[in-house]
Amino acid sequence: MKKFLMKFIRDERGLAAVEYAIVAGVVVAGLVGIFELIGGQATIRLQQLLNALT
Repeated sequence: MKKFLMKFIRDERGLAAVEYAIVAGVVVAGLVGIFELIGGQATIRLQQLLNALT
């Protein structure tokens, strides 16, 4: 059991996948924030355009 645990601790193969998952999560969170900001501003502009046309 001790050999298995030591081998498991030294194994770094899954580490890259975890790092990529963390980076992907940060990128997705940033994109969601940007899209919400842009979407809110677009809604305001469209409402202003609608008000100007009526």
